[in-house]
Amino acid sequence: MRSLFLLSAAALLMNAGVSSAAPIGPNLLTNGSFENELNGWTLHDSLLEYVHDSSGLLGTPPDGNYYLFLQRNTPYSGWVSSVSQTTQPLEIGQEYQVSGYYKTWSNIPTLTATLRVGSVDVVTMPVESTEGQWVYVEGTFVAAAATPTFQIRITGTQSATLNIGIDGLAIHAVPEPAGLGILGGGGLMLMARRRREA
Repeated sequence: MRSLFLLSAAALLMNAGVSSAAPIGPNLLTNGSFENELNGWTLHDSLLEYVHDSSGLLGTPPDGNYYLFLQRNTPYSGWVSSVSQTTQPLEIGQEYQVSGYYKTWSNIPTLTATLRVGSVDVVTMPVESTEGQWVYVEGTFVAAAATPTFQIRITGTQSATLNIGIDGLAIHAVPEPAGLGILGGGGLMLMARRRREA
């Protein structure tokens, strides 16, 4: 009976800790808020890339004093374009969170904007009007490479002028939920007790 109680208590503690843990550690992207112009980023020649402050088309940035403004005026079919950088070193097998803000006046349903790490689109940002608001987005991935390429990636067919703002980009490690460690400890206690009783 006491062994059963130990197992039940460990399970209850695990359930109390399964909520998503807050990301920790430094931002593993360089200049993710574009406070240092476009330093650290590799640009694509099919896009017009600017760094704007609050006087720009999209107004006050949500993170710091500047944001990235991407624009393309020419209709195009089968388009793939990106602004990218190599991440700072990641731990293979570790879970990470990608986050950022975007804002757009455009409504181009044939275009898709994503935040991509390596070959995985972690976050999708619909190319449709955000009604004058900066929208916060986030997603998680498990690192498959130590220094993958991070991209603001835009694909599809463009039928109208693209105007999109990006700001506050970040990659942070996600710690293991506390309950998993507690459950592991409870399991070890239960095994030890069973051995003593055998």
